[in-house]
Amino acid sequence: MTSTTHDLSTNGSGSTRAADPGDVFNNLDAIKLTPEEAGLVGAKEALVTLAIRKPNRAEFVRIDPNPAMSIVTAIYIDVLKEVYFVTPEARSIFPDGLKPIQLFTAVNQRGLPFLWPVAIEEGVGGRRNNWNDSARAAAELAKTTWIRLVADMTAGGYRVYEALGKLPDPVFPERPLADLLRIAFRGRVADNENHLIARQALGLIP
Repeated sequence: MTSTTHDLSTNGSGSTRAADPGDVFNNLDAIKLTPEEAGLVGAKEALVTLAIRKPNRAEFVRIDPNPAMSIVTAIYIDVLKEVYFVTPEARSIFPDGLKPIQLFTAVNQRGLPFLWPVAIEEGVGGRRNNWNDSARAAAELAKTTWIRLVADMTAGGYRVYEALGKLPDPVFPERPLADLLRIAFRGRVADNENHLIARQALGLIP
């Protein structure tokens, strides 16, 4: 049996062609971007924005189990779905629309933090509200495991799914809750009757 060898030379002579000095890809080490050039050395993302929202159905989330990282308070949501914090002194100004909630510090599986508002009010006439009840149950479960929240319009509540895989442990913001609230509600604190949202709620302006 005869063996066949393949001539890897460019002309079949057995000699390889000299490297082309004009070929930029000859030396891969020379074209690598160093961490210094990428500006990544010593860099840490600054938390300058923080959403106030429910988890979406495409993400898994965890809640910081530290009681100091959640608060029961009141918010106001305007017609454009903007969320405003309402101070205790201003709560009596709003004839309706004030929403009692518990704000939880949450993070998704991609490491994106946000504040999750969970309603604490009961249903009309004291009846149970399945949307609120299922959201509270989901938030409690999210303190210990990764969960996904999916609205079920037929059932009138949320379905909760646990992650089947071993997702990394959550990394929560290393900031006190007061700092997170300042970031999340920057420019959106209703504290007196002259605030734009208060004037709209009272029918003083369109």
